[in-house]
Amino acid sequence: MKTYRMIAALLAIVMLLGMFAGCSKNGDNTTDPANPGSSTGTKTETNDEKAASTSKYAYEAAYLPISEEIQYVNASTISGASLYFTGSIIDGKQTYTEPDGTETEYDNYRTGLFRMDVETGECKELTGFQLDQIPEGWMGSSGLNNMQAASDGTLWAIYNTYTYRYNPPADMAADDSMYNYYEEGENKTGLIHLDADGNELSRIELNLTDEDGNTSYVSSFFVDSAGNVYVGDWQTVTIYDQSGSKKTTVDLGENGGELCELKAGVVGVCYYKNDEAKPEESGRVFQTIDPATGKLTGDEVKLPDSAYNFFPGDDVYDIYYDYNGNIYGYKFDTDTKEKVIDWIECDINSNNLNSYSILPDGRVIAFENTYDDQTQTNTMQLIVMTRVDAASVVNKTVLTFACMYLDWNMRDAIVKFNRASNTHRIVVRDYSEYNTDDDYTAGIQKLNTEMLSGKLPDMIDINTYSMPIEQYAAKGFLTDLYELIDADADLSRESFVQPVLKALESADGKLYQLPSTFAVSTAIALDKVAGDYDTWNLAAVKDAMTKLQDGASVFDVYRTKSDILQTCISRNIDAFVDWENGGAHFDSDEFKALLEFANQFPDTYDWENATDEENDSAQNRINSGKQLMTDMYVSSFEDMLYQLTGFNGGVKFVGYPSEDGTSNHAFQIDGAIAISSTCADKTAAWNFMKQFLTEDYQSGSNVWNFPINQKAFDQKLKDAMTEEYQTDENGNVVKDENGNPIRIPKMTYAQLGMGESTALFPAFIINGQEVDEIYISKYLNIVQNGRAYSLPGVDPAANMNFDQARSYCEAKGDGWHCMTRMEWGLLMRICEMQGFIPLGNNNYGKHSSEQFYKAIPTFIDTGAGGKTGRTATGTGPLTWYHDNSPSGIADPVGDVWEWAGGVRTVYGELQVMANNNGADAANSQGVSSTKWMAISADDGSYITPDGSGTTANSVKLDIVSGHIQWSKTITTRNKDSDWPSCSFAAITCDSTISDAAKLVLQCLGMLPYKATDLCAKAGHQCWFRNLDAERAFFSGGHWSNSSYGLASFDGSYPRSHAWTDVGFRAAFVKLPTA
Repeated sequence: MKTYRMIAALLAIVMLLGMFAGCSKNGDNTTDPANPGSSTGTKTETNDEKAASTSKYAYEAAYLPISEEIQYVNASTISGASLYFTGSIIDGKQTYTEPDGTETEYDNYRTGLFRMDVETGECKELTGFQLDQIPEGWMGSSGLNNMQAASDGTLWAIYNTYTYRYNPPADMAADDSMYNYYEEGENKTGLIHLDADGNELSRIELNLTDEDGNTSYVSSFFVDSAGNVYVGDWQTVTIYDQSGSKKTTVDLGENGGELCELKAGVVGVCYYKNDEAKPEESGRVFQTIDPATGKLTGDEVKLPDSAYNFFPGDDVYDIYYDYNGNIYGYKFDTDTKEKVIDWIECDINSNNLNSYSILPDGRVIAFENTYDDQTQTNTMQLIVMTRVDAASVVNKTVLTFACMYLDWNMRDAIVKFNRASNTHRIVVRDYSEYNTDDDYTAGIQKLNTEMLSGKLPDMIDINTYSMPIEQYAAKGFLTDLYELIDADADLSRESFVQPVLKALESADGKLYQLPSTFAVSTAIALDKVAGDYDTWNLAAVKDAMTKLQDGASVFDVYRTKSDILQTCISRNIDAFVDWENGGAHFDSDEFKALLEFANQFPDTYDWENATDEENDSAQNRINSGKQLMTDMYVSSFEDMLYQLTGFNGGVKFVGYPSEDGTSNHAFQIDGAIAISSTCADKTAAWNFMKQFLTEDYQSGSNVWNFPINQKAFDQKLKDAMTEEYQTDENGNVVKDENGNPIRIPKMTYAQLGMGESTALFPAFIINGQEVDEIYISKYLNIVQNGRAYSLPGVDPAANMNFDQARSYCEAKGDGWHCMTRMEWGLLMRICEMQGFIPLGNNNYGKHSSEQFYKAIPTFIDTGAGGKTGRTATGTGPLTWYHDNSPSGIADPVGDVWEWAGGVRTVYGELQVMANNNGADAANSQGVSSTKWMAISADDGSYITPDGSGTTANSVKLDIVSGHIQWSKTITTRNKDSDWPSCSFAAITCDSTISDAAKLVLQCLGMLPYKATDLCAKAGHQCWFRNLDAERAFFSGGHWSNSSYGLASFDGSYPRSHAWTDVGFRAAFVKLPTA
């Protein structure tokens, strides 16, 4: 019976699709991708206006191979015709022996300095200097992080050395562990001065720790034309002369600034100026630094809002900067910017670039790192691009692609198309370049104006900014895609999910856009209440309400008049707007009835005075007859399954009420492209678009939502309806004592690499009972109508306190909760076992190991000089997903801290919800809740705390040598003004903590399991306090600290804390019955 219900639930989404007939639409190659039927394609005359490059110059690229030994380029600089760069090199193997005798072998890496002649490609490693060696018996790393060439041909570089070890006593007890004896060694950061052949001239050790013990890090440094060296850490710039003597310092104030270099070696600072008296003068500005006085001098030069990564200027431009994968030149005197390089026009995917530089003669050099999924290998090469006469560029048919921001998948597809096609080239027109901080609609307005004037692009990315597809179609701007589908040899109309196709049709039956994926937005009610109505209109809603309790609500109690009216109109807009003739009918009887329906909802909702009954979950309210409907957004079969869990009996997908009952639901489409009616080559445009619509592509890992390809959709349905079971080494299904299969992904300690115990990992134990699975939100959550949602491509929610985050999650129904720290510990172990630790936005829109911004900005950090803060959910590269694939959990690292449920400290005493009891909202996590438990240091059991943080024999957070040491007693507390932190690897236990208690800490992700764990080796930073009455926890880090990673946590703030860098993620479990 259980399996039948699951299959029936999955089939419901297929039945739901049938209701949408009238819903609203919310190198060298043997085959040319533009013309797959031809070996070389048919070259046509280019349209001169369309072929005009969006960048200032045309470039020709030459490719120079890089040694296979070099796995990654960390930094580079140019001096004359020589390119200097540092690279990570595999340097043999290293074997680590665990205390139990288990040996683990892994690659050993070292940093090398190389010089390459950009004319000949000759490359040589320079070995005339020595980095600090890791002392015998110690672990750590030593390398060069950044380099700058001086005008005299010498080099300056930043070096770092980090060392640590575990130093147990010779008579260590059998039940003790070496990991309790962590020692941090001598850590250095400094400047090293080298001659042109890499021989050391001098070095300067930098003191980055202030008198209060706070440590900063070098964010940037430059060398001016006089040989002065500038080292910046956001708040301060220190200037040294050629000999390495300190000259002066520059205080940049609390907002800080970014060092950057102009032409002729002039160094200055870019910072965000906030002028409340003259808001029009606020924004990013540049000033030069006087190295003699340490003062900012000269005029404040206004910079473009989009300017972030800066490069030295030349005789043409004062400065260069990178934005959205392009390089722009900027002139101060005329306040003008020009696109100098469009990487896509150069057939280069900027997502794959490690580093690039602009040579004095205008050439551009870049390191490209491509990864082959099939061979699982990296390939490095140097690209040298030379300016050429535009007339010399091979004549191709140009297809313009209009968008409002180019996501990384589309960027990769366009580059591959351009490289492969002998006859066609796609030129991107990214209209987001015209947006400003004051007007984020400037780009779409410019596109609309150009189209109205007859300047149509060949293809349009419909997916962004809700482009007015109906108006475009009504004015004859778009091609009927059915014409191209009908002429295609591989695809037909039947190749696609029919209800979606029909919903996207215009009134005359034409198809003007086609997405690659879709989701469903609807509303549900209990089948026993709403199942008898053939038409779900306002009369049916009114009648259904009579079957509920007196005072029942139609929707969730927080829904307001304006909210309901907007949603109902969006679902039924075609009934009121004549798109073809430009008319509207908001005086009809149907619209008046809709107004009356919306009028029964409140103007506002009083959140502060809401009762417990009102705050109950929608599931409980619907099950008890207190509410008729609730919203539902479904993006996959698995997503639908766990959203439907918890309702009594069957549900009906009723949607929002409308008079004819045909427009109750809406599709949310993704990856939609349209082809213009004036397209230079519609067949070639269709062939580019078609690659996203095939069964092979839609069955792959790049598809996040429901695929529109019918065969791929059917296969995903079949997969979701197929039960998967754990098997033994012989492939036989493992049975429990009752002979029933055990569902994946319930996992044991052994499966997670935590010893050989077959006991269940505690995240799967709630209220003393086992649960079969845990579902984690794919994306950082947003909040709509007081409820958490996991959606791609949106600004993640922020600025809410712990209790608010919990309430948004719990409003989704029973089993929904704010992701607990125990679940975060589970995620860490899963990543360890797969051998991959995700990256993320920990460096103002990118990861600290990446050269370019790789996600769509959604929030600007004005306190950091206007750099990128938050980014749109799921828009980063695959390395930002927990399993390095689009099917994984997005953005667990960086972007925003995530509130962690089920954990806190009270005066330094660690308190938790037993096992994963924090996943059940019935277990109160209030300040005075009796569900909070301390952890016994003696045996790892959960014990009742005394309320003052002094429970006998409990695990407590002590501070020893600046790092966390778990202990029964607290010997050192932080000062009230202190905000201490340490790396995850530095967290230890003293001898009072038993192995059983250590295991609980390791499950919580608050103690390394072993030194060779990837999280331990990565040096992720953790913050803590043990002075205060109660401190809550965040997980994962945020956008402005390069040391943040998966193992990072922050237990420094109270539950009332709310800020722009703190968000949350919901999770779901099917709660066990008593």
